[in-house]
Amino acid sequence: MATAIVPLFGIPVGMELIVLVIIFVILFGSRKIPEIARSTGEALGQFQRGKEEAFEPNNSETKPGSESAIKLEGEPVTGEPDEET
Repeated sequence: MATAIVPLFGIPVGMELIVLVIIFVILFGSRKIPEIARSTGEALGQFQRGKEEAFEPNNSETKPGSESAIKLEGEPVTGEPDEET
């Protein structure tokens, strides 16, 4: 007798998927679902672009003189703390 191993958390298929779609339509309505999908897709795209920019070896933020370079104002920081007595 063969026993099937069923994962606890997997991708829903078959009847599970149908039940989830029906619950989703009931909760959000058929008009809101495209808006939710669109905003989720845009958020994932922005996340991917941000991740690629963060791991890019020649990041423009590290180049001196670039528009997005961080500019610090004030006196340069030394290793000694200020005395306030």
